[in-house]
Amino acid sequence: GLAMVGMVLAYRLAANEGRHDLDLYVVVRRTVSFIFPLLLLGAVIGITRFVAMKSRPEEQRRYLLASLTWVVPLCVLAFLIGLVFAEQLSWLVFGSDQERDLVAPLALMISSVSLYGISYAFLRGQRHLVAANMIQVLALAVVPCASFLLFPDLVTVCWATGIGWLVIAVFALLPTFLQPTPGGRSRERGELLRFGLPRVPGDLALGALLTVPVYVVARTHGLSASG
Repeated sequence: GLAMVGMVLAYRLAANEGRHDLDLYVVVRRTVSFIFPLLLLGAVIGITRFVAMKSRPEEQRRYLLASLTWVVPLCVLAFLIGLVFAEQLSWLVFGSDQERDLVAPLALMISSVSLYGISYAFLRGQRHLVAANMIQVLALAVVPCASFLLFPDLVTVCWATGIGWLVIAVFALLPTFLQPTPGGRSRERGELLRFGLPRVPGDLALGALLTVPVYVVARTHGLSASG
């Protein structure tokens, strides 16, 4: 409930900055929701399931580390694509290359929310539900709202949101990285991919249903109608 209130409040704070910033922010958040499942490849549901089925902590950690072997490279790749192809992606997402400064922070938001999703799923699988709920409220409510309250322009707000999500993910996963996890991870990686990959088309289809019309309207009727 707190996370939902925080998300609504973030849009309200965006509206305080003006209609144009609100429209841009709507497109940014829809794009984040559309793309980040592609980086995860179904790992969020898979990690929660497989970690919950294991009783030994080192077995649980192996599933986390196995998922990061593809999630981290895909996150880095997504961020680099945002840096290199900012103008082209601005035209694709916002309907104009004038918003190219938003593309790099948008790419960071996509990458960092993917890592946050991994950390949230891992805590849930370990049954650390209070910790999972805490980082959910921090990531989905506190960080976006605080970014709008602290910074005056949308580009900086998006940078701050992406960095905040990344910091939350790193701190949530840090205790796991500090503990030894012997053994290979190929079996865990295979189990996660076999479980998660069939879910990716459905995730992308739902994301496309809610996001592609935004892009089409931006190109045909302008950003205001799109937002």
